[in-house]
Amino acid sequence: MKQTLSIQSILDLENNQERESAVVKLLNKALQDEDYSFAQEVAEFILYHGIVGLHFSYRLQLYSISWLSKYYHSMRIGEHQDNSLTEDDITNGALSCALKFRDVIPGIAFDIEASPEEIEKGNDQMFTFYTLSGLSTDSVYRSVMLQCILMGDEESTRELFDIWQTKQACEQLPDCQACVQHSLVEYHHFLGDFEQALKEATPILEGKVSCEHIPQASYYPIIDSLIRLGKYEQANSLLDEAITQIEDEENTYLFHIPYMAQLLTRLNRSEEASELLQHYNNDLVRLGSIYPYVYLQYLVALSPYHPDALSDAKRLAKLFDERNENSYYQAYVEFMYAKTTIH
Repeated sequence: MKQTLSIQSILDLENNQERESAVVKLLNKALQDEDYSFAQEVAEFILYHGIVGLHFSYRLQLYSISWLSKYYHSMRIGEHQDNSLTEDDITNGALSCALKFRDVIPGIAFDIEASPEEIEKGNDQMFTFYTLSGLSTDSVYRSVMLQCILMGDEESTRELFDIWQTKQACEQLPDCQACVQHSLVEYHHFLGDFEQALKEATPILEGKVSCEHIPQASYYPIIDSLIRLGKYEQANSLLDEAITQIEDEENTYLFHIPYMAQLLTRLNRSEEASELLQHYNNDLVRLGSIYPYVYLQYLVALSPYHPDALSDAKRLAKLFDERNENSYYQAYVEFMYAKTTIH
């Protein structure tokens, strides 16, 4: 008898670790039983459930998108048949995979459990899937560039940016213009070209481009650039706007809260920063159990108010750096803590 996925049974579990464990068992069982139709259902639940508060690790998402993209490709070329799916279902499923790769490939850098080999394999799978699907690879190079930024790899970031800029935009599945503009902001901010980062941010700040993730994701690099350039009045004003927007949809944008607290502290608004962290403490700890990167940023934000958090931040930063083979996050912790203890 065909299994049916009970979303409610997943939601009824106590925490995200238990939910992830249960979903992994469902997916593995479906694959072992060669029940590929059900495996497709589980993988798409992992990737597209859209339930606020239900988070799965990026490592699991990468595993799911890797398998699902191969599954749809095998059906497109006739290696596998699924009578429950129409030709349109297969085409739309494959295009959804192509879009989801753009989120998962940068995001996998957040997952400390993802090894360099797994990350590289995922990058190769995205490139192969785009190539076999006849899609321009501009999105691939942009996605891997963002991944390298998150992994603190300056040399690869520069190389990938240069390649991305030479690629023709995909006509069939074009990148979101707001996300493209955000990527330019992230690139120049990461390289320390803060003036150029602010120039690239102009369409975002003027509301000319926006999407589900933008401007929320852009606030940190923009405000940080303003602070580094000594434009404190603008930074304070924009930070107030950012916090208001993020708190208006706190369940969706919760992972930005640690960044906002860090910025508040750097702008000598320590009381507000402490209150913000205290208010979201439990939610951030729960989210951090699935996304260690969020927990790292939370610990950095917490360090000025709870010094014991600093040692934990250093420990976690070292783990990320050992995986990334550099000292980017350890330097980040030292920089942020030094900045916060000056005041």
